[in-house]
Amino acid sequence: MIQDTDDLRIQSLHPLLSPAILKEEIPLSEKASVVVSNARIEAEQIVRGQSDRLLVIVGPCSIHDTEAAMEYAEHLKESCDRFRDDLCILMRVYFEKPRT
Repeated sequence: MIQDTDDLRIQSLHPLLSPAILKEEIPLSEKASVVVSNARIEAEQIVRGQSDRLLVIVGPCSIHDTEAAMEYAEHLKESCDRFRDDLCILMRVYFEKPRT
């Protein structure tokens, strides 16, 4: 007799929403779309050598506290504005990054 060996210790499941559903439920604001679009254009110009600024991509690697993330982003924005002529500073972070 073949014994059941799958998911023996799982007590419950909480399915994740698909990205498509999240995008529908939380649409991108016009302001956010402009910020993202402009950052992508600036980064592309730097990578292609069309800008003499330095592209700086900063972490932290992951954030689990959205308030801390917003506080960090606000401080980073000050640096972005201060060094705008020489640097293009982009924040890259994962929220709830899985641990390996």
